[in-house]
Amino acid sequence: MNNPVDLTDPYKIAAFIKQAKKTTPVKAYIDGNLENIDTEIKKYGNGSFWVLFGENTEVEAFIEANKSAINKYEIEFDRRNSAIPLLDTRHIEARIEPGAVIRDMVTIHKNAVIMMGGAVLAGVLEPPSAAPVIIEDNVLVGANAVVLEGVRVGKGSVVAAGSVVTRDVEPDTVVAGIPARVIKKASEVEGDKKKLLDDLRG
Repeated sequence: MNNPVDLTDPYKIAAFIKQAKKTTPVKAYIDGNLENIDTEIKKYGNGSFWVLFGENTEVEAFIEANKSAINKYEIEFDRRNSAIPLLDTRHIEARIEPGAVIRDMVTIHKNAVIMMGGAVLAGVLEPPSAAPVIIEDNVLVGANAVVLEGVRVGKGSVVAAGSVVTRDVEPDTVVAGIPARVIKKASEVEGDKKKLLDDLRG
């Protein structure tokens, strides 16, 4: 794709997603003897225990073709027909709680916190520099909040639970609502609420 997607036009974003190659990556745990069975699917294990990583259609076809060598299996997956890849968050110096969804093309700085159910969305643009999402140092993204494409959340800011952030958030700011609006400075949060924020960031 030579031209970036117009993020102000939901129809163009939807068209991009419709046209993108969809993927359903799976992990299959297999009890069986696969030692001498060749495949291009990523296959790890030995003896009677194996793990396969690959596209669902390919893994299911492999299992069907080799069912005589398989005693039982389980398939794990976290998305279906997904058009936009997820970000590899293993080496990010931040805290990301279970259930958070972070798409590719997102930058998360040190000590940020993405709470459960939070969604940080990007990855529908080319080139990659077109409109990344940036979560700066010490940001807290509340549970079930959504940060949309092209948004920068400034250092030390707080996105309240359930908010939808559609525009940049200045540093040291608390935003809330749909769409999210500024409600105060983060440094103005006092008492029990400040302790709660500190505990969540800790």
